[in-house]
Amino acid sequence: MWLTNLELAFLLAHHALPPANSDAGCPWLHKGRCTARAGRAIGCRVFHCRMAPERMADISAAFTREVQRIAEAHQIDLTYAELLESLAALRR
Repeated sequence: MWLTNLELAFLLAHHALPPANSDAGCPWLHKGRCTARAGRAIGCRVFHCRMAPERMADISAAFTREVQRIAEAHQIDLTYAELLESLAALRR
């Protein structure tokens, strides 16, 4: 899953960096349940829900605009990266 550096910072502000997960899945996913709900990224909030695809697109676009607004307000350059790769880099 891809997320912005701002979303990753928000996630890690709410949830400690977990140890690497041997199955290469999300390290916050346990027994099919998310344990990082407070800090989860847009992709997790929207695309893993059961709703009409057009509704997902609308919600994703709204959340993305809000992340962009926050980044601009705080002069943060947004970058996108894959979640598991980002976590692996932080562990090094």
